[in-house]
Amino acid sequence: MKAQRGNQTFEVWKISHDPPKEEWVVQCFEQGILEWSAVNEHILLFPRIFGGAAAIGFYLIKTDEKDFQAINSKRFHREFQVL
Repeated sequence: MKAQRGNQTFEVWKISHDPPKEEWVVQCFEQGILEWSAVNEHILLFPRIFGGAAAIGFYLIKTDEKDFQAINSKRFHREFQVL
């Protein structure tokens, strides 16, 4: 899905074990950029300077081609408008 914050539009995925519909998410899994934690299957791992991780139900925001931010549902709905 796409969401807008201010004047910027972002690609967003609500983290879930359901097969992703977003092509960019599928590609990130295929390239090994995104992966499920081996220790806890409900935690998604993604690249960040200090290590990125988020639980199912959080929103993963693609900030650029290889960087992501995860935020909880309450913050997402407060800051973003789904397009």
